[in-house]
Amino acid sequence: YVSCFTSQDINVIDCSTNTVVTTIPIGEDVQGIAYDITDNRMYVCASDTNNITVIDCSNDTILTTIPTAGTFAFGITYNQKMNRMYVSNFTSGDVSVIDCTTNTVISLIPISALSSPNSLAYNMLNNTIYVTLSGIGIVSIIDPDTNTVIANITVGTSPRGIAYDRANNNMYVNNFTDGNAMIINCASNTILSTITLGASPDGIAFNPTNNNVYSAVTGITTIAVIGDSVSIVPAYNVPYAQVLRDSATHPFTVGEIRMVSTNNSQVTQNMSILSQNIYGNSRTEPLTMEDQVSEYQFQPGIARTNQEFDITGNVGFSFNILPNAIVVCTI
Repeated sequence: YVSCFTSQDINVIDCSTNTVVTTIPIGEDVQGIAYDITDNRMYVCASDTNNITVIDCSNDTILTTIPTAGTFAFGITYNQKMNRMYVSNFTSGDVSVIDCTTNTVISLIPISALSSPNSLAYNMLNNTIYVTLSGIGIVSIIDPDTNTVIANITVGTSPRGIAYDRANNNMYVNNFTDGNAMIINCASNTILSTITLGASPDGIAFNPTNNNVYSAVTGITTIAVIGDSVSIVPAYNVPYAQVLRDSATHPFTVGEIRMVSTNNSQVTQNMSILSQNIYGNSRTEPLTMEDQVSEYQFQPGIARTNQEFDITGNVGFSFNILPNAIVVCTI
């Protein structure tokens, strides 16, 4: 379930086909979204009206709307142990607590008028809620038993996304302005380390299958993969050799490969990509041309793959070029 801010609706994606199967109109700007696994419901922050829209996932219809009692509902996280939603109200500087059994606000936790609560994450081991305060560079910790702030941790400038690493009982916090992520040890609530990511890291998520953390570094349009070491999954205009070095230890998938002639030499249309996955299976696919100047050549131009390819450290390109042409492959 994806909240779409501009179109003011929710897209429902079938993960078996990776296609949008349903669109649920909300009719106002939507922000954070969280799943109630107990009741099979989705809770969506509708920031315009300071409401939470509740979707019944069994039929993808709106069940009810809940006034948050705060202003500009932004982030949301689910406490499965207590069957509650915690909503950050960005403008009013507080956190609303929703009882998912009755779909009512049972508490409004004051933070600070200028704190700008942003994202939240639930620590299932300690039964605590961590919320980033982007206005004052702090992560506040909420005790759900008392619905009070029990600790504050100073982090970087404009903290935004936060994710819980349940394998190590750590929180990862993206500091948007500083271009880094901080790791908080949840046992001691102290900073373990700071990881440089690049310009404007925002959203962040933990993958329990491989215990890696994925950070959206928006300023350079990349995903940083944080595990035993940090790997940057490249966007466009990254040298091919660097891609292969990175992919040997951090495989990923691409849907577009650009091949550009750097000296305006002509590149013929007979181009293909050879991809070999981690099991040694190979396949060759043709590349289609853009910016063609004739049926057989383009100068300079871009070749795009029609399918996604697994980039795992063993990839080759096959293409014909005219004499003295220089071609640089980037992904």
